[in-house]
Amino acid sequence: MKVDNDFNIKWEVEDGYIGGNRPQTTAVDTDILDDEMTDGEIADLYEDIIVEEFMQNISGYGTNREKFIEWAKLALEARKEEDDE
Repeated sequence: MKVDNDFNIKWEVEDGYIGGNRPQTTAVDTDILDDEMTDGEIADLYEDIIVEEFMQNISGYGTNREKFIEWAKLALEARKEEDDE
């Protein structure tokens, strides 16, 4: 039987934010398969590939660090003034 040597796993990140999820694709080839894998092991491999791809390529970053620091300092100052009263 002839089978393609590679497969594109399609996945999405559900982040709970408005704007929808963008489809992602991860290419894998037959080298990742062990000869005696069970259906469960293959399913676990599928999930592991997605998690690994996510961990390596998806990251979050802040965009208002300075404003956060300013806010926190003001909040701490206000708290201290309340404690002093």
